[in-house]
Amino acid sequence: MTYDNAIEFLFGLELYGIKLGLHNITKFLGRLGNPHREFKSVHVAGTNGKGTTASMIEAILLANGFKVGKFTSPHLVDYRERVRINGAKVAREFVADFVSDNLEFIRDERITFFETATALAFEFFRQEQVDIAVVEVGLGGRLDATNVLEPEVSVITQIAHDHVNILGQTLDKIAFEKAGIIKPGIPVVTSAGNADALGSITRAASERGSELFRLVCDKQYKTIRMDETGTTFMYHTLEGEDTVIKTNMIGRHMAENAALALAAMELLDRRGFGTTGPANCEGLRNVCWPARFQVIDRFPRVVFDAAHNPHGMKALADTLQAVYPDCSTRVVLGTLQRPDIDLLFDQIARFASHAILCTPDAERAEAIEEMVRCAIDHRIAFTVVEDAAKAFDRASSDALPDERLVVTGSHHTVGEVFKHLDVSP
Repeated sequence: MTYDNAIEFLFGLELYGIKLGLHNITKFLGRLGNPHREFKSVHVAGTNGKGTTASMIEAILLANGFKVGKFTSPHLVDYRERVRINGAKVAREFVADFVSDNLEFIRDERITFFETATALAFEFFRQEQVDIAVVEVGLGGRLDATNVLEPEVSVITQIAHDHVNILGQTLDKIAFEKAGIIKPGIPVVTSAGNADALGSITRAASERGSELFRLVCDKQYKTIRMDETGTTFMYHTLEGEDTVIKTNMIGRHMAENAALALAAMELLDRRGFGTTGPANCEGLRNVCWPARFQVIDRFPRVVFDAAHNPHGMKALADTLQAVYPDCSTRVVLGTLQRPDIDLLFDQIARFASHAILCTPDAERAEAIEEMVRCAIDHRIAFTVVEDAAKAFDRASSDALPDERLVVTGSHHTVGEVFKHLDVSP
């Protein structure tokens, strides 16, 4: 089987949809000899920021000399972005061989796309003998395929409304699902600030005898300054010391994510992972996580951000206003269908002087008619160019000298423009 055949087969599994639950993944991993039991891990859940936090933990561990696996989702351009060791994407040959070796089992058992991706990642980490893997939850936590892990540390980022048709309509219900990654006796750190969400996380930690560490803005971390080079912030360690650190990631929310990563490292140290302050700082200065307020210096200057829900779009709006306070912003925007799309446009209206509306190449792409309705309702000037790559070209040609160009709305939209520009995530 070729790599292209394997990828075609993998994406064909999306027809099975999303099946939350651990039965399939447990059976699949048992067939493989339970590879997830042969490496240490950090498990990261949350609504927004979990991929960034995972990448920050990865960067810190790499700077300290560990061999690090990372499993994240979704990808932007290439499936192999999801599975990395020391930053390098999983080999095409491994993907092809894994799918070929397990193809009949996957078909017969109706294993889903994400379950297969999870099993593939865990087998790769075992074969390559990573020191530790940083694993991002796919959806929710309690019934997510990654929740077979027994991690060294659990991390829960901010909780917001997303996937409400699956996880629940309220923040306490959503947090209950996310808190499902907390394992008995395993420490957990969270930056969740909503009282209902925090209540669910606190109850779960208490029931499982897990020590809970809560990071509070302006207490455990505080943004000092930010610009196009990154974010400088104060971090109050779990031992009570204050230190000033800079990350190359841009935004006040990045200080929060970095503080979570540092707290996770402190908890790892308590469990035998020796790290150093200088290496931790070096790691945070060199985080690689594309399409999170990623600035590309060209004309016009472009910001790529995969914000796709109101909470993420608010972070983008806040950061744009802080970094470019007097700058007009032209937006290439393509979203997936959302019940709260008007809340998404509330945030877009804060910074968009003009929107070029497009339709990402995805099954759940939002109809142009609905996006036009939102743009009109929110008094955003707009142009319709349905293809994302052509929308970017149109925005670039129409941009004024003092404008910034932002590509946002979904991973699909950003990925299509990346591919058009030959940007490799």
